[in-house]
Amino acid sequence: MKSDSTSIEFFRIGTAELVEGHGVHAFPLHTHAVFCIGVVTEGRLLIQFGNESPCLLTKHQVYFIPPFVPHTISPAEDTPYGYCAVCVPGAAPDGSVHCAQRVFPDEALGEKLLTACRDYKESGDSSRFYPIVEDFLRQNIVIKPSVANQNRQLAEDCADYIQNHLSEPFSLQRLSGYAHVSKYHLVRCFEAQMGVAPYRYYLQAKVKKIRQGLLQEQSPADLAYSLQFADQSHLCNVFKRYVGITPSRFKSSYRKK
Repeated sequence: MKSDSTSIEFFRIGTAELVEGHGVHAFPLHTHAVFCIGVVTEGRLLIQFGNESPCLLTKHQVYFIPPFVPHTISPAEDTPYGYCAVCVPGAAPDGSVHCAQRVFPDEALGEKLLTACRDYKESGDSSRFYPIVEDFLRQNIVIKPSVANQNRQLAEDCADYIQNHLSEPFSLQRLSGYAHVSKYHLVRCFEAQMGVAPYRYYLQAKVKKIRQGLLQEQSPADLAYSLQFADQSHLCNVFKRYVGITPSRFKSSYRKK
């Protein structure tokens, strides 16, 4: 299986980001801080949430990823798959997102979402797009007050610390010292609240910082230096693993409306 054939385009429209991809890239375990609604446009893909059994999706079927839910996405076979995903903000900082269903085999729903996404991308007209997305979220999520506010606060404080120290090597010992808890307790609480371990969150935060830097005309070499990667090649490898394409291809594929 080769990932070189993977192509991904990003479209920023208002507060939403649309992502259209095609290829055979296998995305590692990661989370998002936003709601992600995806539609399979070609082939078959496997999506796995945490330690649950993988789910197989085919053309026009829908997957739904709430904020901070760990997941992987990969091709079902050694053949390309395509997808269109919309990412919208809306995580509730004072509660937990609950959803009864994350995979929707209803192809009519997939076609409806896909048409709305592509119409919005081409015309910028949100009259159909946002009502469909908002209706989907309203029907499929419930925000419940967190029963572990102390643990949530610990995780958020550590996440903020990580975000503010991306130019330093990751140190679990230093992070646990900052939080005044044991490393074991820190990792357990952080994973429970943020979906991934602190080090993986650190890598995701670096990738997000690279994305922002590239769109602000910073070079990969400068970003590698400021974010303490071993070299530019190391930065490119990490970026491609999480995003699916190289930094240069990401920059050339990103569109705003």
